[in-house]
Amino acid sequence: MDTNISMLSTLFLALLFSLHSTDAAPEWGYKGDSVVAEDWATVHANCGGESQSPINIDTYYAKEMEFDAWKFTNYDVLVDNETSIMNNGHTIQVNPGTYTAGSTTISGGGLPSVYSFLQLHFHWAETNDAGSEHTRNGNAYPVEMHLVHWDSGNYAIPPLAVTSAKGLAVLGVWFEVGEENPAFDSMLDAISETNVMYKTPNLGSYVFPESALFSLGDLLPADTTKFYRYDGSLTTPNCYESVVWTVFSDPIQMSEEQIEKFRATFQNEPEPNPIPENYTAPEELPIGLNYRPVQDLGDRTVYKGFATLSAPESTVPSTTAGATSRHFDTYTVFLLSIVHYIFWLSEDMYKFPYSP
Repeated sequence: MDTNISMLSTLFLALLFSLHSTDAAPEWGYKGDSVVAEDWATVHANCGGESQSPINIDTYYAKEMEFDAWKFTNYDVLVDNETSIMNNGHTIQVNPGTYTAGSTTISGGGLPSVYSFLQLHFHWAETNDAGSEHTRNGNAYPVEMHLVHWDSGNYAIPPLAVTSAKGLAVLGVWFEVGEENPAFDSMLDAISETNVMYKTPNLGSYVFPESALFSLGDLLPADTTKFYRYDGSLTTPNCYESVVWTVFSDPIQMSEEQIEKFRATFQNEPEPNPIPENYTAPEELPIGLNYRPVQDLGDRTVYKGFATLSAPESTVPSTTAGATSRHFDTYTVFLLSIVHYIFWLSEDMYKFPYSP
């Protein structure tokens, strides 16, 4: 058997195993009848660990540290035309197409490896005095965005990285109420103008049209040289302690009207179309809030980081539709296609373990 095909088969089986290797557990959530955040450890033991996230960042005790320059590869390039947005019942999540996932990476900034972009999602609450998962000096922001990356420098596929120390790198961005932010228009329009405001049936997704594509770099603060750094966990079950956290110091602005679009989302699926006879519509359940309370820092150190400013690096054309990856060989691109097909369609993988 060809060596590459054998490797592909092995990795594919490893992926399948990761999808089904966990025992069934009660549905977790943040309020209502689900297992709420304060009780997650009763059904997901990892959530009771000693290096959990999020945390309160006490700037007085944060240790100053200078890091090497960030390297944001293809963060200035439009995401590909397979990029999609969905409501998984817990959050609004954006999933990259295979090409973007295979070519968009972060490194430097004190990270121990090269990390590939996996997904981004948001946390919020019903009012502006809460919503962010991380707080600063006890103060919360109304929204926090997480851009999740996996260690593609050391692991073949995301499921192998997610349970490993420093296997994930998450960029956290705080939002404050201010001016309208056009960088998020295509996401927010998708929420309000499509059924993404409801849990996406069968965990499908809405693919962005060509006219609504965006670059990840436009979603970050203007100054990425200042940030907080610590080692922690996913902030949803199974709470694996595998995350190198970066929370940027400078919040970005979003208007009150834009933030309200997150609050107008629901845990339940939309009514079927067409509506069958004798159909009884379920009660609409707003997501409402989806942040985990801060966890004990313990003996961990939070660093107040300073990184040298560096220009974004592009290795692909600015128009990516129909392109083939220069970063990976043919077999890896094929593998990633299979990974993403199963990964994005599996409900288990949305609940566990990819939503820090």
